[in-house]
Amino acid sequence: MLFQVVEEGTAVYIVASRKLPKKNGWRHILESQEYSEACEEMGIAHPVGIDAMGNMVISDLTKYPHAVVAGTTRSGKSVALKSLILTLVCIYPPKKVNLLIGDGASDLQQFSGLSHLSYPVINDGDSFFGVVLILKEEMERRIGMKHTNEFKQLPGIIFVIDEFSSFVSGSMKDKRKSGLLTEAISELLRRGRHAKIHLILAVHNPTKQNMRIDMGDIPVKLVFRVSNVHNSVTVLGEGGAEKLKGEGDMYFYHNGERERLLGTYISEDEAEGLLKIVKRKYTANIVSLKQRPVLNRNRYSFKITESAIRLKMDEFDDSGMGFTMTSRSKNDSSRRELLFAKVILWTLGQTSVSCNRLCESFKIGWSKANSFLGRMQDMGIVDGLDAKLPRTVLFNSVEELPQKVVDILQDARISLEDVSSAIATKVQ
Repeated sequence: MLFQVVEEGTAVYIVASRKLPKKNGWRHILESQEYSEACEEMGIAHPVGIDAMGNMVISDLTKYPHAVVAGTTRSGKSVALKSLILTLVCIYPPKKVNLLIGDGASDLQQFSGLSHLSYPVINDGDSFFGVVLILKEEMERRIGMKHTNEFKQLPGIIFVIDEFSSFVSGSMKDKRKSGLLTEAISELLRRGRHAKIHLILAVHNPTKQNMRIDMGDIPVKLVFRVSNVHNSVTVLGEGGAEKLKGEGDMYFYHNGERERLLGTYISEDEAEGLLKIVKRKYTANIVSLKQRPVLNRNRYSFKITESAIRLKMDEFDDSGMGFTMTSRSKNDSSRRELLFAKVILWTLGQTSVSCNRLCESFKIGWSKANSFLGRMQDMGIVDGLDAKLPRTVLFNSVEELPQKVVDILQDARISLEDVSSAIATKVQ
């Protein structure tokens, strides 16, 4: 028998039932008037489930700002993740929501190929490591531009990570890598809300050792049946989740309160059908978009390339203390210097530069772009930082360039004629 206290206005009801009501279908909720009204009022309306009275529970995901989803096999955890992702891609366009998916249990491969994805579905540790570090850089970039009109145009980034503990434990053999990964995730949990970045961490066995993060940074919990009382205490702060019935029976911890719900349900067949429609819809939009002027395309989407991941891994390999520089790391260093020379050449053809423009023009991370700008400032190529304004390029002729700059360019086989041409383009 299930007992639940429900408050409605000044009335208090004690609900007694053998099972929760079964009006928890995904389509039933999303086609309701309640959900339509929630979409108008909320940033991202997340249909969590229904309560003991049959009322729909819809919450604003943008205000979580992060959530943990816990549960054993057949508890409803995977269905909850799929319901959330389907809601995001069916209701919100890519210009509103960008997705990252970490699939540690191979249950989310069906979402591959979606236009909402900032990077293909992640199922290996190296890609996960690189994506997390790049996402942290994106957070820093966004926070630096928060009070601008451009920030308002940025889509939210939702990072859904199934079997979060498997990704984290995979890095534990390398203490340096493990420390960087945990630090980056913790930073995202603490400050991501300021940058429209939200993490949804799903775990099968939520022990403190597996999580390795401060659960206090995750204010929202969707907890299905767990294997024992210790797991319930870890994720929920108290026992009880080990006694849930499974198949969607859950506790929703939100705004400091725990509520018993039946989670939103969607079948595999319905999910596959919806995904085909979504992929067809946005594929058609992409074909149409290619025929329009470039200025009409969405330039605010967050995308991560394979080359960006490789570059991030190379940076990590080269940053180790006490390691002898191998031939590989020497080659990587040479590649970075070649890139820096190209950045200098490009900069000399501009009247002003900024980190954002460097990131966009060379497809590099915020920290690398900022490092390049700092080096160019030391060389006198650009002036110092003036608030958040672009930096002015100081040289207008080859003759003015310091010998150190000339040496870097020539080492990269960039001729002075190429430099003169770049500067001449700027002067015109």
